[in-house]
Amino acid sequence: MTVSAAPSIASSPAASFDPRSLPALSPLVSDLLGLDIDDDDAEKTLIRVVESEPQLSIRLIAMANSAAYAHSGQSFDAIGAAVRRIGLARTRQLAIGMLFGNPLQSALPSALAEGLWIHGLTVAAAAQEIARRKKAGNPGAAYLAGLVHDLGYMAEELCAPGALQRNAELSARDHVSLEQAEQRAHGVDHVELTCRILRHWNAPEEIIEAIRWHHELDIAPDSLAATLYGAEKLARFIELTEILYAEGGHPFPGMSFDRDGLDYLFSQQLELSSEEVAILAERIIGQVDSFRQCARALHGRH
Repeated sequence: MTVSAAPSIASSPAASFDPRSLPALSPLVSDLLGLDIDDDDAEKTLIRVVESEPQLSIRLIAMANSAAYAHSGQSFDAIGAAVRRIGLARTRQLAIGMLFGNPLQSALPSALAEGLWIHGLTVAAAAQEIARRKKAGNPGAAYLAGLVHDLGYMAEELCAPGALQRNAELSARDHVSLEQAEQRAHGVDHVELTCRILRHWNAPEEIIEAIRWHHELDIAPDSLAATLYGAEKLARFIELTEILYAEGGHPFPGMSFDRDGLDYLFSQQLELSSEEVAILAERIIGQVDSFRQCARALHGRH
């Protein structure tokens, strides 16, 4: 395998990446993060917040009209109807994910941006399912953590176009993890970049810390970090990725897990049986079309 030359650590712009160089984050994020969906006026507040950002409204309406949600076949063009169809909690999570991703994805190749959103949506759904099955933590927080956990990859690509492919090739050639390959090439990995971005944007500390530690092996099995760890591994289950990226755009080719590997990791890290893993995998595989449709809306393509 021929590996493209990577920049030296000293010259890599990723190592010195400063989130302050990004376009300003929408002030709506603070309103959405602070919104309690159990309040009596939560729906009214959420609609008001989303309506104040036209592009966000358009994308959420497109998502609600997509095959992922439009089971009745009836379409509409009002954000209130979109919020009710998607659901308050999920609309809030997706809106936050869109607003966090907007400043990062605009300069990325379309196929890569969409592939990363597909991965993020898959991890988000898997994290929520794991949290529910283990009855540990907040499934909503798990979903949001999964949705934004890989923003650092987008930052890497902005700093060094083609970095993700080069790092994957380096990982395969030297038989090291993707994070180790990133450290060799840039002196920093996507996890650290994600945490820098989220801390700069005042994301919940619980989510930042879960993302920071989710690649580690010595984490509590009922923690959000362990949930995120399992969700990412499930999102790379080969029986899932072969379907999920059948149309192309796989951002992590050659980095999938087979059934035995998945069972072992879930047993060791999350204390879940192979039977429970099979149920989780079946539920996530059943949502493949939804992930594709939602990724197009998150990326702004309808």
